[in-house]
Amino acid sequence: MISRDQGIPLFSKDAIKEKLGEALGAEDRSASRKLGAAAIALMYQQAEIVLTSGFPAMIESPLIPELAENEIEELQSRTGCRILQIFLRAEPAAILKRFRSRPREGVFFHEEELRELEAAVATELVPVPVAGETLIIETTDYRAVDYEQIAEQVRSILRVP
Repeated sequence: MISRDQGIPLFSKDAIKEKLGEALGAEDRSASRKLGAAAIALMYQQAEIVLTSGFPAMIESPLIPELAENEIEELQSRTGCRILQIFLRAEPAAILKRFRSRPREGVFFHEEELRELEAAVATELVPVPVAGETLIIETTDYRAVDYEQIAEQVRSILRVP
């Protein structure tokens, strides 16, 4: 929604992974992980092309700080872009409930991913340390999320009229 409303191209790890999976297949979780790694590399590459052209770009992916911090720093160094991270936070029970309700097929292996997610939410999930702004949005109860307020914060940080 934010990318569409702000007119910013969005590069989504899951969307890229699904397209790769349609073309290449993924017979097990190991193959799915490889597609995920390739999707992340393509996501950053495509965002960098847009950023080096002087336009904004948005990436959407569950970013693991110890894996994403260097990638983001390098992207920022190569392009000179400003970073705005929008970190969606929720109670572990809400995260797991949402995951269980999502249709997952093709390159996704629901039961194995669910076990991995259960382990991940058992620890505190934190934003990636970035040289830029971070908005932390509480999403345990979607009804309490004020999209207009978030959009205004994004416009203000990005200096979009």
